[in-house]
Amino acid sequence: MCHGMLFALLFFSFLVQTTVFTGEITLGAGWNLITVPLTGSSVSVDAYLAQNFTGTVEKIWTYGVWASYPQGSGASFTEFKQNHGYWFLMGSAGGTLNYSDNSPIQMVQILNAGWALASFNQVIDLSSNEDVFLEENLKSTHELANIKKVWGYGALDGGWKFFVPSDGTGTLESLPKGYAFWFLLQHTV
Repeated sequence: MCHGMLFALLFFSFLVQTTVFTGEITLGAGWNLITVPLTGSSVSVDAYLAQNFTGTVEKIWTYGVWASYPQGSGASFTEFKQNHGYWFLMGSAGGTLNYSDNSPIQMVQILNAGWALASFNQVIDLSSNEDVFLEENLKSTHELANIKKVWGYGALDGGWKFFVPSDGTGTLESLPKGYAFWFLLQHTV
């Protein structure tokens, strides 16, 4: 069980959705760091993949405690959850994850200092400087400088990119729809 105070990025001013977003996330061969856009809080991995996925997935990993799908040795998981990030290891042909979602973008909640793999459950692109990393989007007990760095990885768009919220610099200028991100928190309050 996680201990510590809640760190949350809040998004209220521009995130009221009434439209159903449909689309697809294209996965390249090899590793892909993505989110699974969900309307509900969780869904069976088997059911979701059967209905929404084309391609050959060799393995899926998630972090909080490292867990894999399909089950193997060590920890495993059986449900996709909102706001979680997933590493998909794809076969040589890659694949496509289709989605239909009308849920609002979810706030990211991180319980402990250190690394967290998370997403905003977003089905639209978000600007790092203009939409996400603003003091007014943080829970009042925290400050932007607490987020030391954010890393994203896209197999189809050039690999690793980063963003430093405290000074607005880095190569991760937008948080693309369907992606997940590594957040490095310096401490919790």
